[in-house]
Amino acid sequence: MSTRSRHGRWPLFTALALTAAFAAGLLASSVQAQGEPNPGRGIGPKPTRCEEGACQKHADAFEARCVAAGGDAEKCAERAAKALEQCTKQCERATQPKPEPRSCEARCDDAAQKAYDRCIDKGGDPAACETRKTEMLTKCQDRCANPPAKPSCEDRCAALQAQYDKHCTGGSDDPARCARLAEAIAECHDRCANPPAAPSCETRCQAVYDNALAACEAKGGERCVERATKAKEQCEARCAREPGSGPKPRP
Repeated sequence: MSTRSRHGRWPLFTALALTAAFAAGLLASSVQAQGEPNPGRGIGPKPTRCEEGACQKHADAFEARCVAAGGDAEKCAERAAKALEQCTKQCERATQPKPEPRSCEARCDDAAQKAYDRCIDKGGDPAACETRKTEMLTKCQDRCANPPAKPSCEDRCAALQAQYDKHCTGGSDDPARCARLAEAIAECHDRCANPPAAPSCETRCQAVYDNALAACEAKGGERCVERATKAKEQCEARCAREPGSGPKPRP
């Protein structure tokens, strides 16, 4: 066999060998990706609730999917056990009692003290800093005792009307904007006359939980149940501070 013939075959053999190795690598990667998920990336199941048995149920389903995808049974069991442990800890954190929210007056004390400390840190006169602290504390506590009234539905309509009168009465360079304002004013008065029935606090806060959980899981976030539970508790705290009202949709 000539030297040229031998040399002409080697590139072909080399190409075939590289192709076979590449295909084997893809197959191994596929089995690992499908059957044996990386424990550092989303190993734990994500139950939407932390009711009794939820974590075990999701861990069992995780193990079944792992084995069905071709993963090693022993490794799938180990990772399902880790998933169960992570889920259990997450639910324990989510269900721990939360401290009571601080009162308005306590927040005023903290804010006034921080303002005093900043004043001193900047080299201010202690007496002047104390005076500022007292003034700030007095104003803050007055707002606690007399919170500003929320604008009524009619007030919001009047604000829209004021914008219309300012920009559109006597002609305007932006007729489209004036048309939108006029439409908004009409819709505002209609909502004031026929306000929609507000859902209960429980319904609103459950919607907050569901939306927060879905958004977190869609982004592949961690501790989604805990975060959603915290958002729901904040909603319920607002309801408790404003009995019978809670966060309502704006007319």
